[in-house]
Amino acid sequence: MDQAAGEGQLAVKLGRILREVRIRSGLSQRVLALRMAARGRGYRSVLCRLELGKIERPSVVLIADYLRACRAKFADIAEVLEDYVRQVPQAAKAAPEPVKPKRGERGSAVGERVERARRLIARRFRRRQLEEALYGVISAEKAKKLTSGELAAFCEFGRRRFGILERTRAKPERRQRQLEKEARRVQEFSLPGDLTQVIADAVDALFAEMERSGALDRLPDTRDFRPETKELRLGPVMRAEKRLEEEKRRRMQVQVRRRAAACALVKTDIAAEMEFERLGQRQRAWLLALIEEMFDIALRFDSEPEERDRRLRRLVAGSPRPGAARDLLRRFRAAFARRRALVPGRGGG
Repeated sequence: MDQAAGEGQLAVKLGRILREVRIRSGLSQRVLALRMAARGRGYRSVLCRLELGKIERPSVVLIADYLRACRAKFADIAEVLEDYVRQVPQAAKAAPEPVKPKRGERGSAVGERVERARRLIARRFRRRQLEEALYGVISAEKAKKLTSGELAAFCEFGRRRFGILERTRAKPERRQRQLEKEARRVQEFSLPGDLTQVIADAVDALFAEMERSGALDRLPDTRDFRPETKELRLGPVMRAEKRLEEEKRRRMQVQVRRRAAACALVKTDIAAEMEFERLGQRQRAWLLALIEEMFDIALRFDSEPEERDRRLRRLVAGSPRPGAARDLLRRFRAAFARRRALVPGRGGG
């Protein structure tokens, strides 16, 4: 019998003896809980678990309070305490674990780190060869005057295609599906198809050469390769990608500010025409909110006059004051036409 099973049997035996002591004293669990200084609601369930042996290691204070409330002594449970004391601790039974040598473990850990470093260097070397191949293709195609966005998209296409070829060496069917998916993704950018095919051919040729020469499986010696000895010549491309993202963010911020300014001017024109200072606060707030909704509809559907007019009429019909909304719509059309040049993406701005 192991220690856990022995402690469980002793807890059950202790609970049975304590229950007999309580019954001999003529006390119920509720009265016993009150005599034990009323430890709070639900304490009767603690006594029930103690008598059923559900508490494997009850505290000495709990047992002492229990015996004192029953007018009993520790001599009544001496047999159970003696059985517990005579048990041999489980730690004394178990044999000491042999000390394992650490030298072999340290050697294997160092070997794993060296292996990871060599694989990392190999990946960086293949990546540099890919970048140089892309640089050669792009340099030959400079006459086409690519924008920075097209340049970044072409470089990303080459990297993704090489990654697909490298990951799916053992799965040709999966490779074909991923290449077709990548081709569909590139079509969304409306890039020149001839240059896309040139880059794809260059990447495929580079991968085929690496696979034929065994460069994909060969791990270089860490002493024979120094990443800092070669300079990455696609640094300008990476800087162009960063400039493109910053330009997109700047244009978005400018459009948001110009749109807010145009909407504010439309509100100012209508407020001056309708003499907003004579209106109540609630009416002014309602009119300004309605102008913002009209401005948003006019801006989103400016190229679709029929849809724009339909949505504006529906907005007016659904307002709580259709008459005032129709008058506001008439004034809004005139103000929007005057400020049309300030709206982002329209003629004049």
